[in-house]
Amino acid sequence: MGVGIHTVQRYSRRMQYRVTLKKLLDGQYYARCTAAPSGIAVTQSTTRENALEKMRSEIRYQLEWCPCSGVSNDYVRLEVMDLPDAPNGR
Repeated sequence: MGVGIHTVQRYSRRMQYRVTLKKLLDGQYYARCTAAPSGIAVTQSTTRENALEKMRSEIRYQLEWCPCSGVSNDYVRLEVMDLPDAPNGR
């Protein structure tokens, strides 16, 4: 089998990654995944949805060894665990 065929088959199913999400004192959302391909991935954004989309993109980036690897948009699924918001004033 050629390298391209092997790569397409490798990424044809979905992988699920556990992500913790927390709203910080400044209103930003902080997402962290300790099972990312390179060991850890961290993102931060002003909205929950954007922080999770950045995380999905970061994991896809870590999976792609070269532009021809073809990691599809729906390959990375996130299992989100919302942590309590940071307490006010501390």
